[in-house]
Amino acid sequence: GKLRFKAPVPIGKWDGVKNLTSYQVVDCIQGSNQLSGTFTEDCLTINVYTPQTVNFSSPLPVMFWIYGGGFVAGSTNPSYQGADFLLDQGIVFVSVNYRVSALGFLNLGTEDAPGNAGLKDQNLGLQWVQREISKFGGDPNKVTIFGESAGSASVIFHYLSPKSKGLFRGAIAHSGNALADWAFLESGFIDRGKQFSDLMNCTNKDGSVNISCLQTANVSLFSMFQQIPLSEEVNIRGSGLAFVPSLEKDSDHAFLADTPLNLLRTNKTSTVPLIMGVNHDEGLMEVKPDDSTFYKELVSKLSYFIPKTIRDKKSSEQIAKDAAAINKEYLHNTIPSRGNYDGFIKLYTDFMFAVNTAQFALQRSDQGNVYLYHFDYDGSYRQSNTAALNMNLTGVNHGEEKRYFLTQSDLNQYGTAENVTEKKVLRRLVKMLTNFAKTGYD
Repeated sequence: GKLRFKAPVPIGKWDGVKNLTSYQVVDCIQGSNQLSGTFTEDCLTINVYTPQTVNFSSPLPVMFWIYGGGFVAGSTNPSYQGADFLLDQGIVFVSVNYRVSALGFLNLGTEDAPGNAGLKDQNLGLQWVQREISKFGGDPNKVTIFGESAGSASVIFHYLSPKSKGLFRGAIAHSGNALADWAFLESGFIDRGKQFSDLMNCTNKDGSVNISCLQTANVSLFSMFQQIPLSEEVNIRGSGLAFVPSLEKDSDHAFLADTPLNLLRTNKTSTVPLIMGVNHDEGLMEVKPDDSTFYKELVSKLSYFIPKTIRDKKSSEQIAKDAAAINKEYLHNTIPSRGNYDGFIKLYTDFMFAVNTAQFALQRSDQGNVYLYHFDYDGSYRQSNTAALNMNLTGVNHGEEKRYFLTQSDLNQYGTAENVTEKKVLRRLVKMLTNFAKTGYD
């Protein structure tokens, strides 16, 4: 309908009593097949979990979770991310659904599709927490936002956007940053929107997008066409996500009216205490087993890993020299292959996560408390991709740290004797995160 692609509208009042005491799985339409289940466009729900007993005279700190999934997928389903361990430490846990892929991040630069609807969904959830969380025993003055991957980048977008300033007093970013190449588009998003419109057969004869067609199209078609073809450069770099947060036209309603780096350099952002970190082997998720064609192409295109803003100022000779230095440092002048993926994993770990996290921390540390962590416990709670598992590749993959503070239905985290060390790591990480939520580490 008319609200598709637009900012969310708060729910109105209703008559009678609405029974919301039992959990119902409500997942937004996905842009990939990462998750299975039933999905709906009417998905903007919020979940609140509290300890069994709450003393309203002593309200509890609130931890507001934003799920990851590359801005194309994600769920608040407790089977994927339960809050039991956190609740045991005396906090209120809130998780919010937000629109993903084209429904959440189509940006045509128009009033009908201004961009960043998914981030605005999250922002509306934070506003709701400020108004209502005290009724659940939570303290609206002690809200910590945290997330992983795209959820982590979302945390940083809220940290940067004036629209979210004052809605939280602490932030935790697990493996994802607004400065990351994969997390934000400064340009090119309108062209992607037009590609999507073509695939949906919603383009007018003059080449313009028929927004009414997109607003009324059967939403079941969206998942078929949201993975639009992207450039070779984007695919080589591992940033092949079609619909992500992007630059909006400057207006009173814009959530991101400037680039993350420019916002970071202003005094209009939050300055609350911030924890940021990466896992030791984030690049494991990019391993492509025995794909010699891809790896040969990668070696010939290492210049893509030089930031475009730097590349544009250099001669072809300088670019070739820098690409050779990358090859020597990471790949040791070899082509990645079975048994020789360490350098490849390190390259993608640094490019996609570590470097931009360090850059953000260095830029921000003089204006607020910033704490960095490096998660390198290689335990049994694995989240390696299927390819990595088939090749017996180990390491601390992207997404693995959350398996040490959120309950996951595929793990026996309550454990047996053989999981003693895992449980110790879990307890320590849970304690660190909840202590931060309680104190803010001011």
